[in-house]
Amino acid sequence: MRSMMAGSLLVAAAALGIAGCGGGGAKLTVKSQAGDVTVSMRLPAGWAVEGRVEGGYASYSHSDNVDIRGWTVIYLAEGKDLEAWVDTNYLVEAKKMAAGGEMLGDAAEKFFGAQAGEDTREAFGWKLVSRTLTKISDLDAIELVEESNDKRTIAVFVKQATSVCTVTFSSPAQQWHENEPVFRAALDSLRIR
Repeated sequence: MRSMMAGSLLVAAAALGIAGCGGGGAKLTVKSQAGDVTVSMRLPAGWAVEGRVEGGYASYSHSDNVDIRGWTVIYLAEGKDLEAWVDTNYLVEAKKMAAGGEMLGDAAEKFFGAQAGEDTREAFGWKLVSRTLTKISDLDAIELVEESNDKRTIAVFVKQATSVCTVTFSSPAQQWHENEPVFRAALDSLRIR
């Protein structure tokens, strides 16, 4: 009788554990350095946080493939509205990298041939695939999808108080279609307070 009860308790505990998972992974919570903004979301199943979560920063990746990864960063908004912050603090830097890649590609082509130039441009290339205005936690948000270095990335930017919160997921471009639904499910769980 005792073994039947113990067996029943084990089955019930296992069922509660599975039900408690909710299909996603661990909950991630990141606080700004000032402590006035909190970003939380459910990581995809099979993902783990890399290192410490502190100072408005966290990085995470798939446990079996670190090329599939993401990060959350809380920046100061510097008095800018969301669109101005994304344009001047994020997109300008990406465009500088792309321009630098073109210059390096031209130099590599001149000294080492056409293939070297093409390889260099591809390594430093950057392309904005889409820019979408959306809402996260009832706050205005900007979603960017971009390609760079054979990777495709989705980045969401949200302004809260005096901060801009960024949540980013990236995978090899050839694996994007299988990973995008997983990334979007995590983004759907995103809460910013």
